[in-house]
Amino acid sequence: MKSKIVQIFKNIFFFKKKISVYKLFSTRHRRIFNNGEFIKNNLTRSEKQKYKDYWNRVSKSINFETVEICKSLSGKFDERIVPEEIFELYIQPNLQKIKNSTFLANKNIYNKWFEDGLFPKDYFHKINGVFYDPDLNLIPDFKEYLLMLDINYPVVLKPSIDSSGGDGVLFLNSKKDIEENLKQLEYAVVQDIIQQHSKLEVISSNGLNTIRVCLLKRPSNSEIVILNTSLRMGKDGGLDNETAGGIVCNISNKGILNSFAVDALGKKYYKHPNTGFVFKEKELPKYEELLITSKKIAEKTIYSNLISLDMCLDHRGVWRCLEINLKYQTIRFAQYAGRPFFGEYTDEVIQSILEKKRKQNGI
Repeated sequence: MKSKIVQIFKNIFFFKKKISVYKLFSTRHRRIFNNGEFIKNNLTRSEKQKYKDYWNRVSKSINFETVEICKSLSGKFDERIVPEEIFELYIQPNLQKIKNSTFLANKNIYNKWFEDGLFPKDYFHKINGVFYDPDLNLIPDFKEYLLMLDINYPVVLKPSIDSSGGDGVLFLNSKKDIEENLKQLEYAVVQDIIQQHSKLEVISSNGLNTIRVCLLKRPSNSEIVILNTSLRMGKDGGLDNETAGGIVCNISNKGILNSFAVDALGKKYYKHPNTGFVFKEKELPKYEELLITSKKIAEKTIYSNLISLDMCLDHRGVWRCLEINLKYQTIRFAQYAGRPFFGEYTDEVIQSILEKKRKQNGI
């Protein structure tokens, strides 16, 4: 009896979450459809049926908005394009099974857990309101520590947990600025600013241009594979985060930029609006090294099966990691270029969901 009651409450909770998720994506999709420059390319009847048949294995509630946007932007239809609602409700929870799997997204521990030099240099940390040095030793007197600290300005202050989209990131130029801006934060890290490589600087000089690298630990054998990569760029003086006004250009498996970038509203850019850099057929430098470094980081990101890294190429030509994204995943960067987020592994991911359902139902 107790188990039945628990299941009823679980079903009610999931139903409410489902409504919330569909509303969330419907609102964002509507903003894209209403963008004056967006030209909708409707699905054919056969494409709709093919798409529905493919994703009905996961859910009977199939929304065509994601694939319609992807086809409209890229000119390509692929039934493996993941509906954003399906990803949020079924796929991501299935891949990130352990609730505490996102602990390695905490920026305070990057340099202690991962290989030295992969991440920006830390000056100090604030954890639960308490200050620690780069080795996570307690700082007894922070004001004295800060006074004696040799700092190369400007520095970057970041919230260290539960942050996304560049929220709360500040660039500071004095110790007074640091003290003032730390007051409202319980969890934070102050780091060196990485100087980016000249070959990325020419694309956009609006801060760092980062590469979003998405990786999967395959459900069948735990092999770590690269799913897709995308170049994120700032424009008009803003950060490279799409939610902060940045634009994103997908990168092919051979390291070649897509012919266009897009912003959060689905507006297409064939060249960078500030520098005039043309994206088509441009090659990203040191692409193979990027993949190797990203896999090394993913190998040490235990518990998580879906990992998105924000990587940058520094002035020495070394790939560095700025952030590990485990809780907040973005699948549209690749899909807006007409590439299914999971690519050749889509069926395998779906199969893992179906197997989980069968186990829960005792089949």
